[in-house]
Amino acid sequence: MRKRPSAKQSPPSIPHPKAAASAPSRGGDAIAIADEARFARQIYLERRRAERNQRNLLLVLMAGMEMGDPAARAATFRTLIGNLSGMLRDTDTLGWYRQGTVLGILLPDLERADQALLGSVFGKFSSVLEDSLGALLACRMQLTVHVFPTPLGLGGDPADLALYPELPPGTRSQFEAVKRGLDVSISSVALLLLSPLLAVLALAVKCSSRGPALFRQRRLGQYGRPFTFLKFRSMYADSQTAVHEQYVARFIAGGPVENSHGVCKITDDPRVTAVGRVLRRTSLDELPQLWNVLRG
Repeated sequence: MRKRPSAKQSPPSIPHPKAAASAPSRGGDAIAIADEARFARQIYLERRRAERNQRNLLLVLMAGMEMGDPAARAATFRTLIGNLSGMLRDTDTLGWYRQGTVLGILLPDLERADQALLGSVFGKFSSVLEDSLGALLACRMQLTVHVFPTPLGLGGDPADLALYPELPPGTRSQFEAVKRGLDVSISSVALLLLSPLLAVLALAVKCSSRGPALFRQRRLGQYGRPFTFLKFRSMYADSQTAVHEQYVARFIAGGPVENSHGVCKITDDPRVTAVGRVLRRTSLDELPQLWNVLRG
């Protein structure tokens, strides 16, 4: 979401989050703000956490590149940072996306990130800009809101690379071209050579139990792009999740979850077929992922 704040805009009302523990008072105490390297690292860590926990995060950017005078820009950001600090949660991060020119606010651990929330967040920070700087100066700031992960309904859309500041600019396109060439050549040759084995495995899975030969699941890949994950089915079709839920509950409660080999993994899972046990033990169930590599 990209837009300039306007003096005529009437932002929607949303509740103020809890103030951050390090937020200063208006008396002028020092404000903890991450530098560019630390902020980029924090974005990376929060992306990983969002993927693991199936949560969302928002990145709000306030760019002041149109302010040519460095001293005036620095003074503007000092005023803005002082007003922002009192409205952030303990879990939020304030830092430099681009040192001295683009200020970032990282809002992690959100249950959802729909259009209503995006509009509310944009309206709230637009209001902060205008209250802090005045309408004329606020119009020289560019406010954008970025969401991770990309909603599954937008599978064909390009990834929002603003959420990947660790990627080196300029070299990214060359690296991706070389990597894509290797992916296509290696996966196509592997699929061709392994096609007889793939056919035998698919037949074995199909004959061992009712259901499709392949297991399909929607997952998030690089840059938060959704894709269809493929592997040979190793469980009975329509298996219940009670076994896994009980294991997770026992793990969270601190109960014994290790098997005889000291590995935290379910053993003797009744949902796994006889053929599936062999496929899992040898990792042959992962071979259909070569198709995902070929598709990119």
